[in-house]
Amino acid sequence: MMQANKEIGKIADKTPLAIAKALELFIQDVINLSSTKARETTEKSANTNCYKITPSHIKEIIEENDKFEFLNETVKPIPSIEESKTKKKRVIKNIHKEEGKE
Repeated sequence: MMQANKEIGKIADKTPLAIAKALELFIQDVINLSSTKARETTEKSANTNCYKITPSHIKEIIEENDKFEFLNETVKPIPSIEESKTKKKRVIKNIHKEEGKE
């Protein structure tokens, strides 16, 4: 793709490997921080479910860390962890209402 544009020129053989490694380390950092956030959130809520990383966890770590500031606009539409919990409770309540278990 980059070589198709004559204005860019050729790239060194090792450039794609360096980019791939940088992306791997970036994703690893995001996942590790999100995993920690998921554990903290689950412990606070006394939930016995497994630790599940949600988009809300990723949003929070992006908003909390300056190094991910460039992603703030991307995660803006994702609900916060608290908003997600409220929505989930409403969905469960509606399911019970439909089943007549209220």
